[in-house]
Amino acid sequence: KGCRFMSFALWAGFLFLFFICFFLPFAVLLFFKKKTGAPLLASVFFGAAGFVVTQLFIRIPLLSNSRISFRLGLLPTLLYAFLLAFSAALFETTGRFCVLQWPLRRRSSYVQGLAAGIGHGWVEAAVLVGAGNVVNFLALLGYDRGGSALVAKWLGISPVAAQQMVAALKAVP
Repeated sequence: KGCRFMSFALWAGFLFLFFICFFLPFAVLLFFKKKTGAPLLASVFFGAAGFVVTQLFIRIPLLSNSRISFRLGLLPTLLYAFLLAFSAALFETTGRFCVLQWPLRRRSSYVQGLAAGIGHGWVEAAVLVGAGNVVNFLALLGYDRGGSALVAKWLGISPVAAQQMVAALKAVP
C-alpha cells in the first residue's frame, strides 16, 4: 500500500535530516579515526557530556522553571530571543571550556578537539533536532497508515492532540 500523504520530497527530507543528525557525525568521526589512528572515543564522550550537562541538565531545566519562563515571556520578542541565544552561548562555551581544561587537558591536539566538537554537535543535533523529527515522522507515517487515531495510539496522546499535531505538520510547506 503506497503512501497517501507523505510525498517523495517529504520522505527525502526526513531521510536527509536523519542522515545529518545521526549518521554524518559518525562518518566524520570514522574518517578522522582512520586518517589519524588516534583514540578518539574519550574525546567524543567528553564533548557530548559537555553539552548534556550544561544544556540538558542545567540550562533547559533552569529556563523551564515556571517563574523564569513566565518572566521571560513578558519580554519583547527580540530581547527574549537575544537572552535565549546569549544563555545558550554562555552555557555551551562554559561546557566546552571545562571539557578542554579538565578531562581533555592531556589530549590537547587538533584532532582531539575536533573529536570533542563532533561529540558535542552529534548529541546536540540528535537530541534537539533529530528526536523531535523522529516523532514528527512517526506522526505523519501513522496518519498515512491509519489516520489521527493511529497517531494518538502510537504517541500516547489524546485524539484531539493528534489531530492538531497532524494538521500543523500538514500545513508545513
